[in-house]
Amino acid sequence: EKVIHMEIGETDFGLPAPIERHALAAIKRGYSGYTEAQGLLSLREKISGFYNESFGASVDPERVFITTGASGGLLLLTALLLNNDENLLLPDPGYPCNANYALASNANPVLVPVDSRTDFKLSPDLLSEYWCPDARGLLIGSPANPTGAVYSDRELLELNRFIEANSGFLLTDEVYQGINFHPEDWFTALNVSSEIFVINSFSKLFGMTGWRLGWIVAPPSACSDLLKLAQNFFICAPSISQHAALAAFSDETQAIIEDQADTLRERKEFLVKALRGLGFRIDAPPRGAYYVYAELPKNSIRSEEFCCRLLEEEFVAVTPGTDFGTNRSDDFVRFSFTQKLSTLSLAVERIARFLRDLN
Repeated sequence: EKVIHMEIGETDFGLPAPIERHALAAIKRGYSGYTEAQGLLSLREKISGFYNESFGASVDPERVFITTGASGGLLLLTALLLNNDENLLLPDPGYPCNANYALASNANPVLVPVDSRTDFKLSPDLLSEYWCPDARGLLIGSPANPTGAVYSDRELLELNRFIEANSGFLLTDEVYQGINFHPEDWFTALNVSSEIFVINSFSKLFGMTGWRLGWIVAPPSACSDLLKLAQNFFICAPSISQHAALAAFSDETQAIIEDQADTLRERKEFLVKALRGLGFRIDAPPRGAYYVYAELPKNSIRSEEFCCRLLEEEFVAVTPGTDFGTNRSDDFVRFSFTQKLSTLSLAVERIARFLRDLN
């Protein structure tokens, strides 16, 4: 049987046509050489306009850095902000690569447990338990992987006040921005403070996963040193990808991704209801991104064995909670809803059969 992939953070929508056309035109025109290290000014101006038009946030294009994916941006920022043996606080569960960016700078990732009682979000009270003299900063995602948690503007303001009071920095990963299921969640951390570092990407919302293109918005005081690092680490982000991304903010592309967001909302609602019907516990349904972080049914086998056997016996691939931290991770699995509804329905049938056979 064909494997149903519910472990991958990549949708089935493909590349929006306007971006494809822009890429082909750029190749034909020979736009394959180096760009400036900070990225095409025309693309940085598009991103600046996006923040102004979408959120009323004023962002100078000189604060925008085009990066080799959001991963390249996170690597730049941890290199810029962390020194040897300093601590970077991270939510647990959370995106697993974030800890490795800290380790690459000889810093220490400190995992702060979160759960459904706080909607898988950090708070100043939680941070105060883990903040110490070696603590330097905090990295969160909103919407978050794997939980789909979204921070409100009030919650971000409270976190930022805590960080400022402790002379730290706040990094906000917004790579799933635009994949939100509640209108009140449509905002950016840049509305809270220009001192927050924001990371974003063309991968998730715009379907450009393999094009390796993202961006950073940095405080003005950090831009000079960040440019030096960008020049030395990456020289520049892929030039054809940058030219293709100029079409990402067009009206035509925006209409396409809005339709896709509606489709993802339908898939999310179907999958949450179906998994609950099978005995999975989902106390904090996702408010964004395209994952469901679900607690395994009572008396189930543990996460990694569950995932291995589900793949081997029913050809459904899902991700064990142990990929995302140590906080009760054996009790959870992550399902992505990046496949069409008919495929998700078939996956649910297979999971139901697997659970019946287990019992």
